[in-house]
Amino acid sequence: MRKSIIIAAIVLTFINANLILFAPRHIDQPQIVIPEQFEQPKSKPQPHISLKTPAFLTYPTVIEQMRQWESEADGLVSIKVYGKTSNGTDLYYLRLNNNDTPKPKVLVMSSIHGNEPLASSVCMAYIGNLLGEYGKSPEITALIDSRDIYFVPVVSPDSFPKDESGRGMQRYIEGVDPNRNFPTKSDPNLQSAQTVKAIEQLFESEHFNAAISGHTWGRLFLKPWGDSKQVTANDADYTDILGKMSQLSGYQIKPASAIYGKPIIGTEVDWFYRQKAFAIVIEYGTHQKVPTVADIEYEFGKTYPAVLWFLQAAPETKVK
Repeated sequence: MRKSIIIAAIVLTFINANLILFAPRHIDQPQIVIPEQFEQPKSKPQPHISLKTPAFLTYPTVIEQMRQWESEADGLVSIKVYGKTSNGTDLYYLRLNNNDTPKPKVLVMSSIHGNEPLASSVCMAYIGNLLGEYGKSPEITALIDSRDIYFVPVVSPDSFPKDESGRGMQRYIEGVDPNRNFPTKSDPNLQSAQTVKAIEQLFESEHFNAAISGHTWGRLFLKPWGDSKQVTANDADYTDILGKMSQLSGYQIKPASAIYGKPIIGTEVDWFYRQKAFAIVIEYGTHQKVPTVADIEYEFGKTYPAVLWFLQAAPETKVK
């Protein structure tokens, strides 16, 4: 296995596979170093993935597709229930992990707002394409072997679209905006809605080193703080990591507090960061409709190389 991975090689891999729609012209080529304890992992057999980039899926079919990937990726994928909504709906994560060796943990979640289904679809495309390249691309194989990645494609299934018309989708759950319902600096003991509490409990039990939360829309990378216009103690790290992600994707960078022109209270990105995880939000696309196949492929193509870089760099960054 190579001792280092060059991000340009990852980009080239996906250009050759016709998975990247827009390649950046000028990229500072950072060296990605795999920690020494992962120098000689025993890789799993190459999965035979039948579908790498699904079209839009309702919540039941999201779970069906995850189970299909579990059956196709022997030993790489496990699916578990981590909680229930207030309506009794099971909440699932998909874990992508080669072996039981302790390694940096990353959470990639989306659709905490049920009316933002494009985020879920892009998240599913990340899973399928990572699995599809495992055992084929040395870079992707090494990346997966050195990380423990949890995916929650739909955080709020009860407010997620029931069909391709968008029926039933809404922003709110249990009478609250779930992304204004996390414990805050001024109210650290806030009792969140059940769906939010479940993701908090998963976060606290697994001690993630880094996290992405997918939303729509705006083609933005958001960093903490949301509840303050001050910069974090890791602002230089955010400038470095998000700067490279922006070069790779064309997405812009903003603090979460700037998206509405004023601070926002109770967001996941602030709470995750206060739990010592290097956390960001990705705002995909240009709308909050049920996505077309073209929508999914476009936003996946723009953001996938940047997310690969995040998976490498962010979990190694110490949150101050």
